[in-house]
Amino acid sequence: MSQNLYFSYGSNISPEKMQKLCPNAELLGAGYLESYQLVFTTHLEQRSRGGADVVPAAGEEVWGLLYNISDTELAAMDANKFYPEIYGRLSVTIQLREGGGYKTVEDVWTYVMQDKQKSYAQPTMDYVNLLLEAARANEFPISYQEYLRSFRNKIG
Repeated sequence: MSQNLYFSYGSNISPEKMQKLCPNAELLGAGYLESYQLVFTTHLEQRSRGGADVVPAAGEEVWGLLYNISDTELAAMDANKFYPEIYGRLSVTIQLREGGGYKTVEDVWTYVMQDKQKSYAQPTMDYVNLLLEAARANEFPISYQEYLRSFRNKIG
């Protein structure tokens, strides 16, 4: 059975969500995608909220979780991400937290919006809270947690 490395920076950093979607996924750990920034560029009608996305941004980091998933689970992930209509797959390099340092992991799949419709599409408070809870539980840097928290102020 083939394995695929998958980097989640959105709702699948929630253990409950990931367990439902990919019950046999192997969590490899927390890490970050260098020179990208988490944004909400497209309103997802299917979810009635802005969808998480990453865009290139010098000096920024997007934190998330690295998983090893099977081909069957990758297909389930594709369906969950409305691939290829809404999200596309992007092969990236992740810095995986390991001990007191980081290990470079290449050839990792992540998902990005195909059509970045605007500069900001509002997520829901529940979605931002889910991201914050998972960021705290996985000990993402405080600066990244504060960045996530800043989205609360934009929700009206």
